[in-house]
Amino acid sequence: MEKLEFPEAEIVPVYVEGRKIEDWVAVVNKKTREVYNIPTSNYELVQHKTVFEIAYNEVASRYPEEALQVDVTFTRRGARMFGKILIETEEAEVKPGDIVRLGIMFTNSYDGSMGIWTGGYFFRLVCSNGLVMPREILKTHTIHMGDSIEERIKARVIEILDSIEQAVDIMKAAAAKKITWKEAVELVESFDISRSHKERIKRLILKEAGIQPEPDAELSLWDVYNGFTYEFTHHIARMNYETAVALNARAARVVLAMAMR
Repeated sequence: MEKLEFPEAEIVPVYVEGRKIEDWVAVVNKKTREVYNIPTSNYELVQHKTVFEIAYNEVASRYPEEALQVDVTFTRRGARMFGKILIETEEAEVKPGDIVRLGIMFTNSYDGSMGIWTGGYFFRLVCSNGLVMPREILKTHTIHMGDSIEERIKARVIEILDSIEQAVDIMKAAAAKKITWKEAVELVESFDISRSHKERIKRLILKEAGIQPEPDAELSLWDVYNGFTYEFTHHIARMNYETAVALNARAARVVLAMAMR
């Protein structure tokens, strides 16, 4: 694996007019000295590198390292990390000719804007869509591994890896479940995004499903889901990566959840 450079942070005291404030600390970038956050003194800092290494080592313990495709993105001047590991040897056919590669996603932040998060991450080969599947969609069962943050991170990664096949079942269920074009439009309209994004998603869904925009025309939830994920992956992510990840996760919660009802 190519060597990665991770922004590092450290905790330093907070002073006001020369007086140390005991109840608060500052989280700063070790290199640039930028202040990311001022949390309470009981805040426990977890380095991006630590989260990455725990996730990577757990995946590498199950699959050959040469099969792992790693992508790490930092935003907000290094305050946020979004890590993805795809397993090139783990693929599933959701429907004939429609292949999805399996993997995991994990996040961390120094600025308190988001916690340590893990979920499923999948890559649809036919159109290069990134699919983000939260743990609540996968209905993972919490594993207790002691009290340390490192042990909890490892437990979450294990949960996701153990649920990969379940994710495939959910995607296949979405491909099998039919809704009407009218219902698809209502799903698109429920998202808080601009009119131009909504209209493009509708066009993408129609193209994906190969139907005309008639209220009673039937299409699959998988068609609808991929209209969303294409827009988020290829358009919104170019403008705001964080927003694209959040919207991708919401699409799974809203659209894929319907497949399990």
